Amino acid sequence: MRKPAEAEQFRLEAEARGMAEAKRIQGITEAELVEKVGQAEAETLRRKAESWNAYSQPALLQMIFEKLPELAREMAAPVSKVDKIVMVSSDGKMGTSKITGELASMLAQLPTVVKSLSGLDLEDWIKRLAEKSQDEKAAIPSKPSSADRSSKE
Repeated sequence: MRKPAEAEQFRLEAEARGMAEAKRIQGITEAELVEKVGQAEAETLRRKAESWNAYSQPALLQMIFEKLPELAREMAAPVSKVDKIVMVSSDGKMGTSKITGELASMLAQLPTVVKSLSGLDLEDWIKRLAEKSQDEKAAIPSKPSSADRSSKE
């Protein structure tokens, strides 16, 4: 028969082993959870990359063009919250035209921002679209006028 002190020691040791085992199992479970979350995030990123690769550049360009007004609105939002602006100028320009010029300058940087974020060169795309439109117009034969038709008869 065990003495009460030995029994208490045995109980405490068993309890400590049980707690240690529980912590070990909890750690393993948490590690597995972190691993599964990481795998799910990696799979999500892989699928996103596949879907982006599936888009044609015109589709990406359309998505960007659809977001440009929102981006411009966000860029101009701080100015709309200003109650009063005092401008001191030595170049003779009026304050309002100077503010408008600054906003226009900010908006003119949108293509650069889009290019740095996405790699798409909006200015190049717009030039190519304009050239394509001009080429298509040049390729369409013009309709003969009534004077041309009467001279052939």
